[in-house]
Amino acid sequence: MALELKHQLKMKLLIDIARGMAFLHSKNIIHRDLKCDNILIDSYFVAKITDFDIARTSAVATDAPQMTQHIGTSYYIAPEVVMGELYDEK
Repeated sequence: MALELKHQLKMKLLIDIARGMAFLHSKNIIHRDLKCDNILIDSYFVAKITDFDIARTSAVATDAPQMTQHIGTSYYIAPEVVMGELYDEK
C-alpha cells in the first residue's frame, strides 16, 4: 500500500472516530474508555466505537462520586480523572 494511501486511510479512520464521539456527545454520552482496543474496523474500513460498559450519560456523570473515580485504561485516562477532578465529555 502506497504511503499516501496509508495516510488517507488513517485520516479517514480518525475522522470516523471523531464523528462517532461527536454523535455520542450530542446524545450526552461519555464513553470513558476510548482506546485502540475499543475501535473496530469493518470490511469497508469504517471505524466503529465499541465497549460501552463504563459509558455514562451526562446526567449520571454529573454526580461527583462517579465523576472522580479512576475509571478507564491507565495509559488513556485523562489527567483530570487521575487527579480526581470533575470532568465532562471534553
